[in-house]
Amino acid sequence: MPIHRNNHLLAYRRAGGDKQWLVVLNLRSEPQSFPIGEQGVHDRILLSTFLDRQDEEAYDPLELRGDEGEVVGNLIRNTDVINPSSADKLSDITGSYLGSCLKLPRSNCHER
Repeated sequence: MPIHRNNHLLAYRRAGGDKQWLVVLNLRSEPQSFPIGEQGVHDRILLSTFLDRQDEEAYDPLELRGDEGEVVGNLIRNTDVINPSSADKLSDITGSYLGSCLKLPRSNCHER
């Protein structure tokens, strides 16, 4: 369910079972901020398309680098951290765009 969209950012929630994730995509090559405080409690960055922010604390506002997508959620246990090597399963959480971006060379992701 989309919760925010404009020409620069797309944010939506994904839910499965008792878990809920916030997916935020920066569609510009410049850094963008997204206020996550009103979206509920999202403690950790579980995955970034840059694959370098796994299990970081998520601060409000969420700062996204250019062309970055992030999955943010509550980390209940270490198994909740998304393993970037399992990109085939990411479409269950993020939808097809972010999951497929992780499988593409970086230059191809934002050209879709």
